[in-house]
Amino acid sequence: IVRRERAVEVGEVGPDLVLPFPGSDTLLLADITSQHELTLLFFYSSTCDHCHAQLAGISWSYRSHAPKGFEVIGIALDADTAEFFATIRTYGITWPCSTELNGWGSEAASRYGVRGTPSMFLLDRQRRIVARPVDALELEAVLRDQLH
Repeated sequence: IVRRERAVEVGEVGPDLVLPFPGSDTLLLADITSQHELTLLFFYSSTCDHCHAQLAGISWSYRSHAPKGFEVIGIALDADTAEFFATIRTYGITWPCSTELNGWGSEAASRYGVRGTPSMFLLDRQRRIVARPVDALELEAVLRDQLH
């Protein structure tokens, strides 16, 4: 049984996560956030059309703001390795993507209280939640305000 925790809120420090990157390393979220001004956790599913609709805007923000210290970590709530990699290829995703290959049994989703996809959490260097943008447009507005 996976215990669903409440969603973490703006102003709170988000839980640290062990992030498996298939075909690569396993990293701690704290090690990633400490190296960037802002890090977006983008919870998605490879079968979620609403998630796919956000990818172009997030990609644009990533290209525009990465030089200012912005990072994106995709956290796929997938259970199928082929679907996971196909989505990355199909949509040209260039940021790091993690998956536990456990679908909605994902510990990361549970610890952040994610109950639907897409879900976004914008974290500072200390993992404090700066914003919970509802879409790529709101994300871009927050980034323009936060990254000068």
